[in-house]
Amino acid sequence: MRVLMVLLPLVFMNLVACKSYESDRLNNKSAKKLVKKKNFEAYEGFLAALSHAPYNPLYRLNLSLSQAAREDLDKSIQELRLMERWLEKNPSHYPPEVQFEIFYNLGTLLGLNQQVEPALDIYQRALKLRPGDAKIRNNIEVFLTQQSQSGKSDKSGEGKEGEKGSESENQQGKGDEDKEQDGEVPEGAPEKGETTNGKPQDLTEEEMEQIIEEIENQEQKVRGKIDRQSPKEAPNGKAW
Repeated sequence: MRVLMVLLPLVFMNLVACKSYESDRLNNKSAKKLVKKKNFEAYEGFLAALSHAPYNPLYRLNLSLSQAAREDLDKSIQELRLMERWLEKNPSHYPPEVQFEIFYNLGTLLGLNQQVEPALDIYQRALKLRPGDAKIRNNIEVFLTQQSQSGKSDKSGEGKEGEKGSESENQQGKGDEDKEQDGEVPEGAPEKGETTNGKPQDLTEEEMEQIIEEIENQEQKVRGKIDRQSPKEAPNGKAW
């Protein structure tokens, strides 16, 4: 089984006697703290270094590493995305090795954050700079394997849900059959003398005669009620 190759190591700066001396000193000091897993102190130190040189890509790479070490992947990705935008605007300001580290770390963090498709897109940009890089090819294979396994798991879950639904329908159908055998009428079944489309079923001659007789009886009762409620007419249209 392949193991994911994680982020590139920290960048240590050569100390020089100029304005950058203080920022380089802060960067190197913070890098040593990060190695000792003093993640928050390292994070604050890299921020201090960037206060002297806000656009230094190496300081920002280390800052994103400190954020990832604190398990704040979203912040780390956000930092690298910012560098990616700067790189697109001013590619000449970033040496190829720095560009590669930006893409490699960004792709790795996206993959760790379950964003496999964007990770693969970023890795392709890194491979253009180093076509034969073994770490990237290894990570691509790991992420593709994880994605494939995740897809199989999702399909398996959907299949089980479908089986449960079919089983429930079968049980309901069986229950209706049992009710019919016991003389009970299943819920939603048509009434006696009626089909599922609401039309009468075939009746025997005796049943038809009973129905007609019942209708005539009901009609006589209704007429009698109407006659009792209507006033009798007198000659000349006057009521008695």
